[in-house]
Amino acid sequence: MDRKRQLISEYHAPVLIAQVTDYLRDAKRVLDGTLGGGGHAVALLEAGVPEVVGLDRDPEAIEAATTRLHDFATTGRFAAYRTNC
Repeated sequence: MDRKRQLISEYHAPVLIAQVTDYLRDAKRVLDGTLGGGGHAVALLEAGVPEVVGLDRDPEAIEAATTRLHDFATTGRFAAYRTNC
């Protein structure tokens, strides 16, 4: 398995994905304060949320999510930042 796929697979599957997506579907921008592998972020973007900003303090999580969401990042719909706020 290449390193990018390994990073993505190291994070757990998101929980309550349908509920989160339904609740935030009409949001203009979502701040994901526990980005992890980007599971919720990708679901929200695929559901039509225009922009998701993800935060995580783990540099490997940022790398995994950025890899997973590369296509959304290149269109300006996704950005990830390393922070522990």
